[in-house]
Amino acid sequence: MPGGNLISAGVLQVTVYFKSVDYVIQHGLGGVSIWTIDMDDFHGICGQGHYPLMHVVNNAMRGLIG
Repeated sequence: MPGGNLISAGVLQVTVYFKSVDYVIQHGLGGVSIWTIDMDDFHGICGQGHYPLMHVVNNAMRGLIG
């Protein structure tokens, strides 16, 4: 079971990912690239479901959030 710091880091990462995607959209750039997804929550432990980082990028790029 992860400690509070891991969950806080995950929430921070979701916010950073969303702001990055928003920057890409606002400046008319072609897309985003993700170097590694090893810090994403594969098991849904953080309370945001499985793969919250990938979902925020995907949904923001598709215009489903923002």
